[in-house]
Amino acid sequence: MHTFIVFLIKSGMFCDKKFKLSDAKTGFNYVICDFCADDLADKRLVDLGFTKGAKIRVVGKSFADQTFAVSLRNSVICIRKNQADKIVIKSI
Repeated sequence: MHTFIVFLIKSGMFCDKKFKLSDAKTGFNYVICDFCADDLADKRLVDLGFTKGAKIRVVGKSFADQTFAVSLRNSVICIRKNQADKIVIKSI
């Protein structure tokens, strides 16, 4: 148990560091801090609930980390890496 906690602290999961959704680890909970929606596909993600303060969880990633399955507001949504790069999150 203590080894697992030390691992989480060293991996940065307990700090308020902000990072891109594409850098998130599978199975952890996060909060969206910022989202730069600059084209029509990104604005559709805002319509689906990718807004500041929303709680999300990365459910899975593709083999080459090009697509991400994200649990958001009782739904699982798949997004591309270029969209995940525009979403800034932090651990909760």
